[in-house]
Amino acid sequence: MRIILMGPPGSGKGTQADRIRTHYNMLKISSGDVFRALSQDNSELSIKVKSIMDQGKLLPDDLVTEVIVAKLNSLDKSVSYILDGFPRTLVQAKSLDKYLETQGEVIDFVINLELSDDLLFKRISGRITCKSCGASYNKFTNPTKVEGICDSCGSAELIVRGDDNEESIKIRMQEYYKQTQPLLDYYKNRGNLVNINGDQDLDVVTDLITKVLDQHKLAKSLKNST
Repeated sequence: MRIILMGPPGSGKGTQADRIRTHYNMLKISSGDVFRALSQDNSELSIKVKSIMDQGKLLPDDLVTEVIVAKLNSLDKSVSYILDGFPRTLVQAKSLDKYLETQGEVIDFVINLELSDDLLFKRISGRITCKSCGASYNKFTNPTKVEGICDSCGSAELIVRGDDNEESIKIRMQEYYKQTQPLLDYYKNRGNLVNINGDQDLDVVTDLITKVLDQHKLAKSLKNST
């Protein structure tokens, strides 16, 4: 099973990706993790990426796709995975599908988490991180057990991201929707887009996602048995 998980900042996408990964024993492929790992080696691809990033430039779509495809090529064909953070543009999405077609594979589902702007703003503005150990919390939806104290390490150094202010959040949300809508239209036309109402408790959202995926697994199992 191959899944793309999409959702705006503050949608709980990372949490849901981790839950799906654990529930179905899948591999989570985060674009951020892939690029961080790439920065640690001296491959030709890594050198190419570092050269562009050191100049303060954005990586072109074809290079981003090349990096992710290299990761996919390293996997056994039987591995199920979730893509988190890729694709981000229509060009990347089309390039990914073109690659998968050469492998006789497809993206089974594109899970898109939909949330109201008010809830997104509340979730993002409430995010806090422990400066000592990096543990993440939310003062509205996932607060620390003791106010101002990290559950993991006991530190009192809980900080808010500098760009988690009202103006920055609005700009990030506008950019996300502008960039993402063509992607959603593309996958809708391909018939593999599933919109999930994310304006609910995290456990409820997880249940909705697993129901979709369980139905797919059952249908695929029945098809293979005939």
